[in-house]
Amino acid sequence: MKENVSVTRAKVLADEFRDYSQQEKTAWAKKNAEENAKYLSSSLGYDVSERLPYVLLQAATEVLQSIQNRSKLKTRICDRADHYANTMKVLATAILHYDLASNLVGVRDRVTHKLERCENSLFADRLNMPSRTVDNCIYSLKRAGLYLSFEQREEKDSDVGPVYRGVASIKRLNMVIFEMLGLGQFVTVQRAKAKQRKQIKQLEKTPEQEQLDSYRKVDDKVRDKRNKQRSHAKFERVTKPITEMLASLQSQNRTEETLNLLNQGFSHAEIKALYKSRESDPGPVDDCADIPY
Repeated sequence: MKENVSVTRAKVLADEFRDYSQQEKTAWAKKNAEENAKYLSSSLGYDVSERLPYVLLQAATEVLQSIQNRSKLKTRICDRADHYANTMKVLATAILHYDLASNLVGVRDRVTHKLERCENSLFADRLNMPSRTVDNCIYSLKRAGLYLSFEQREEKDSDVGPVYRGVASIKRLNMVIFEMLGLGQFVTVQRAKAKQRKQIKQLEKTPEQEQLDSYRKVDDKVRDKRNKQRSHAKFERVTKPITEMLASLQSQNRTEETLNLLNQGFSHAEIKALYKSRESDPGPVDDCADIPY
């Protein structure tokens, strides 16, 4: 009797747990992506594409859901509900702008589709959040060990010497976020696929694409040269009044003339009287004799 029951139960389990076909998996993933994108768009206040990788959409969704249920993301950030909510929105936005192949948070250039580093203003603009609030949220994420960013400065040669210019900081997410959300295996697979696609894309460049890239490189050089010229012109505009003022002050300096007069045998009283006479009678403005009429 017991053997018959166990056999029947095994048959029921075999019928319930079956392997889904690839079409069923694709349909489920598409539906899930649409639902997550809709939820994220309404929660964050900007349009989120359903074409983003599944693991990013799912992770961002669960991060936002942790605002109501903090057990989803077991980390201590802040007891204040409003600050925690803002911090999770910033984290979700960083996840949605995360490049799996490069392990960087950034944006894509609309023309070249090249990954570019983003400023913190990206979060402020996307979420319509004050920059000060964004900075506080990022600091909380850093202290929680979920986020990393560090500033960089570029050194460029110019006509006035080396110029140091600040660039967008490198921003990275701690992969433990996906582990904590139960998505560690998914993100590992997705990152491997993203790296493979990147390598294949680089190897499959056509001669036409190579020529387009060469023109873009030339444009970058021209833009860099133009920026140097503008920087030099701005430097001259700023320093010209100061240089003219220093020259004017130097022209009024009588030290050298006084020393020459002393070497010629003039006394201090005579030199003082000479300067005083010049002040009372400065002579022609143009240092020329008057023209008689």
